[in-house]
Amino acid sequence: AGERTLYERLLPSDQTAALIAAWRETAGAADEMSVQTPQGYYWNLLSTPEPQSPYGDAIYTDFKDFAQDAYKVTAQLKDEAAALALQQYAPLCSVLGFSGGNRYRFAHRDATKEAALKCLLTHLGIPPQQTAAIGDDMNDLGMIRLCGLGVAMGNAIQKLRLEADVIADDNDHDGVAKLIRQRILPQ
Repeated sequence: AGERTLYERLLPSDQTAALIAAWRETAGAADEMSVQTPQGYYWNLLSTPEPQSPYGDAIYTDFKDFAQDAYKVTAQLKDEAAALALQQYAPLCSVLGFSGGNRYRFAHRDATKEAALKCLLTHLGIPPQQTAAIGDDMNDLGMIRLCGLGVAMGNAIQKLRLEADVIADDNDHDGVAKLIRQRILPQ
């Protein structure tokens, strides 16, 4: 009750369709693509009768005539140059590579954790200097820079570790819980 969206930036359907069409021309049969939309999570690989994804049941599609507004498009590509070449088909999008792989995320350039956090803090009347943010990969960098306490997980990529105010223990050793107990909660 009373729930509402404060911040949302979707890649328009025409740009999603153009990006997918360009990817289909260069992708191999075993390459993976997924698209997260308000209507569901779509995926092109059918490895089991009902594919599982981090977002629940994925909807299988070959993306042949796919055109929906999208939160993000994730594509398997050979390298960053291929990702940047695809980006030209969606002028409103940004591209971000995932660490340790050949997967790239395409999303509206204003669909960032930093932008969403700024909106939330403005709505709540809280200055960024009174907040903390915790992250481990490139998509957390703007948020880490924004907050009064920027925290990199012990397993974070090097660039994020260099920008953070504090480095917490890693995910396998309860880094977030330890940090909250030590730095956030009153003693």
